[in-house]
Amino acid sequence: MNYHDELEKQKRWFWLRILSMLTVVWARVVLVFMISVLMLMILSPPVVGIYRSITDPDCLNSVLHNAAIDVEGASVLRVVNGRGDLSVLGRPGLTSVHVEGQVCAERGSAFHAESVVLNTGHSGEGIVVSVFMPRTGSRIGNGIEMNLEIFVPEGFSGVVVDNEEGSAYVSGIGELRANVGYGSIGASDIEGGVIVESLEGSMTLNGVTGDVAAGVIRGYGEVSLSGISGNVAIEDNRNGPTIISNIGGDVTVGSSGYGRLTVRNVAGNLSVADNPGGDISVEEVEGFVQVPETPEAVEDPGA
Repeated sequence: MNYHDELEKQKRWFWLRILSMLTVVWARVVLVFMISVLMLMILSPPVVGIYRSITDPDCLNSVLHNAAIDVEGASVLRVVNGRGDLSVLGRPGLTSVHVEGQVCAERGSAFHAESVVLNTGHSGEGIVVSVFMPRTGSRIGNGIEMNLEIFVPEGFSGVVVDNEEGSAYVSGIGELRANVGYGSIGASDIEGGVIVESLEGSMTLNGVTGDVAAGVIRGYGEVSLSGISGNVAIEDNRNGPTIISNIGGDVTVGSSGYGRLTVRNVAGNLSVADNPGGDISVEEVEGFVQVPETPEAVEDPGA
């Protein structure tokens, strides 16, 4: 090997060594930085709060509300909410109604979160839980929602839910009456009947001892009714697919809409008055079956 080759070899070795040293230094700097950030987040809870507020834009400001109302012979609980999810759950051993509410405000409405008011009290023979939403801009409660979790004595006689926007779930009570503007309604373990006056969204009912009656159902969610001991009556279903199964009484449908209607395991009769554009599937109906023929595919005028 001549002198020039040896010189080139030394130059390459020198630059490789420099590159290796820089890589090690950079790795150490990154490691120290990550450890420092982790320690800062662990030792400083406010930093964690700021981080969560940045990464969770749907709930930048959260305000908690709690209340307890003695039953005092009340026979019905009425819940009125503008926007947010709510649940009403029957619990054994309770002698009062417990309300847990959480206000969630988006970025542009965080300032108004403190203005949300949770009202609770007695009205006649009932208990009322209502939420007042402040006006933010051109709409009431725009960007703000109140999520409610309510616990009542197990088997509490009656619950009325009026929720303008959001999901509602009820379990372990006597009878239920619901009006949901836009969202969903779910119920299980209901000792009495269920009446859904209006709904724009999906509905899931399971384990109802009494009758189920629904008015006008709009939207494109699924309707699922199962384990109903009494009768099922749907006035006008403008929703998506509907499954009705394991029914102890009769099933009556005014209009089955444009989604697929599946009915199976019915102890009583099945009657469908109008079928504007969906398929109907019937299995194991003990009584008489009266359904219109499935029409040719047509466009849903409500779409």
